[in-house]
Amino acid sequence: MFAFLALTFAGLSLQDSIVNVDLFKEDKLYSVLIRLVPIPKVTPPKVAFAVQLSKEITKLGSHQIIVYDKVFLNDGNGFDVRHGHFTAPVKGVYLLSVIIYTDRNNDLSLDLLKNGQAVIFLYVNGNTDRASSTIVLPILLQQGDMVWVRTHAGNEGKALPGSSQYMLNAFTGALLYAL
Repeated sequence: MFAFLALTFAGLSLQDSIVNVDLFKEDKLYSVLIRLVPIPKVTPPKVAFAVQLSKEITKLGSHQIIVYDKVFLNDGNGFDVRHGHFTAPVKGVYLLSVIIYTDRNNDLSLDLLKNGQAVIFLYVNGNTDRASSTIVLPILLQQGDMVWVRTHAGNEGKALPGSSQYMLNAFTGALLYAL
């Protein structure tokens, strides 16, 4: 109906409008329609964060949230450095990663949580020097969903090393695509 009205407005009959699409694009009507019905430009949101622990936590508590204190990147301001969690500003698929490192004789387990529910369990075996573990996973987040890292049950009293020079213990994320 809109096309008929637009053609009538442009002084053309419906029979005149039955043309090849390529010829239509060269026609003045095409340029009139483009101006009348602009195609909205969608700019995808820029969301990414990368944080690390720069100071050692000497005695971890039960289900303690790991508050990463050094921010490398916080595009979109989704990461809350005061509380150690990321809040999704838009619905979409995000790529998250958690790196844990521990010293010799210090096995350690952490949980990645989404809205208070454990998503994945990470473990590093401290039987060797410089033991580490990394997990990278895509995850669907709704707008407002929160994700964070905390100690797994049974890790009370253990230490989590930090470094201002090296990314030993870190949490990162980026929006892959919005939905």
